[in-house]
Amino acid sequence: MEGLIDLELAAELDRKVYLAFLKGLTKIKFRSQFKKEEQAKQRAGTDDPEEEEDIDLEYLYTNLFGSSSIQGEQFNQLVEATLRLISEIVSLNMDKEQLEGYLNRKVSAREETKKAISIFWKQERANLIRAVRAPTANETDGIADLDWQIHLATAGRHQ
Repeated sequence: MEGLIDLELAAELDRKVYLAFLKGLTKIKFRSQFKKEEQAKQRAGTDDPEEEEDIDLEYLYTNLFGSSSIQGEQFNQLVEATLRLISEIVSLNMDKEQLEGYLNRKVSAREETKKAISIFWKQERANLIRAVRAPTANETDGIADLDWQIHLATAGRHQ
């Protein structure tokens, strides 16, 4: 977590566009975790299957940045910086105050962009943390279902 995360390229984006960009990148980055969570819900019968279009970087660029002045290389830089930001805030599982402090110390962006990040984290934090932790939780869930028996053999003191 060293260095400043430069999100100045997002300065010309509307807050709603950047928020959609954050959500799209999250779906791309954590695709496998979200699919595992969805499959677990379907096996448990707690969720109806929902067909969702696969999102990729080309889809995000075409639909969100088609009319903006951000071009290919700038888009790639913005993707890398935003993915780094998402990785760090998810791994640290920050609360609101921690996120605000982190954004002020480590992120170079205008206030509108920081506000979009705060809104994104408020809306998506629970889903992201659940999706990231689900694989490890599934590995340990079976332990509670095991029947444990302990067999002790005692030896007499004077044999």
